[in-house]
Amino acid sequence: MGRKVFLIGLPGSGKSTIACLLADKLGWKLVSTDTLVAAQLGLPRHSALISAGEERFRQVEREIMHALLTENRREDIIVDCGSGALDNPLTLRELQELPGREILELVIDLATMADRAGLNRPRSLGLGMPRTWLRQMGQARRENWQRLQALPLEVSDLSVEQVLEKVLAVLGIKE
Repeated sequence: MGRKVFLIGLPGSGKSTIACLLADKLGWKLVSTDTLVAAQLGLPRHSALISAGEERFRQVEREIMHALLTENRREDIIVDCGSGALDNPLTLRELQELPGREILELVIDLATMADRAGLNRPRSLGLGMPRTWLRQMGQARRENWQRLQALPLEVSDLSVEQVLEKVLAVLGIKE
């Protein structure tokens, strides 16, 4: 049976970048939940959540995660989980119960997340309090993720190369 490595983290943590580089470097199959959801919806990845609406997006995401977590894969895979992919309690439980899974949480601080999401630019007060929303969303998701016993990797101040090295070391893979 192949290794199943799941990358989780908040928006801007580098999941997609690291998953792609890791799959490339190791020759593993890459699965990106956001890409699969967008493809199934027939929408561009960058706008699928907004265009389809959160309820429809999450419904398709749940179906994709369920298939991914219940099919018997023999190859090594790296899964780039969209940051909301584990908000569904059924998905969270299926991942908890998946034998042999490895879960790495890429952890970033709020300032890094806000910077990467473009929330450090001047904006109208009419846009609300995006940093407050990000903080609350992050706290709620991290509380859920703690049940998975994911290995947290602090990556806020690291370059992409440093994060990749750190992930490879944690997975016990020598370069």
